Amino acid sequence: MEQERISYTLAHHRDETIMVNVAVTGERWKVEFFEDGSVEVERFVSSGEINGEEVFSELFAMYFRARK
Repeated sequence: MEQERISYTLAHHRDETIMVNVAVTGERWKVEFFEDGSVEVERFVSSGEINGEEVFSELFAMYFRARK
């Protein structure tokens, strides 16, 4: 992946999986590999819109609303 300049990190959130977080221009992928050989892929595609710090208020509003 280094030759192709694909950024990735390894993570471990569930006992039975290893996660690879992949970042390419305009996309983020979460790929989970399970003990049983199955694979789950979640893909996030950017709209290309760049925001400033003012959007943090939206994030916090959604987070705190969801927890109530």
